[in-house]
Amino acid sequence: MTMDLNVLYFAHVRERTGLARETLQLDAGSTVADVVRAVVVRHPEVEPLLPSVRFALNGEPLAFSREAACDAA
Repeated sequence: MTMDLNVLYFAHVRERTGLARETLQLDAGSTVADVVRAVVVRHPEVEPLLPSVRFALNGEPLAFSREAACDAA
């Protein structure tokens, strides 16, 4: 089963991708780390920005590191 995830881009990430938003299809139960990987695959130019990028799920800020994934479901 898959889910549609609306990803919003702001500031430098928006400038690099040229997009304000896009919809990604991911497996149900995907984590924030999975979403980040999917974005970097589609937009490798954003990878250098990741240390300064903030993440939110349904408007709630999330802690994120490459080692610790947060449940996005």
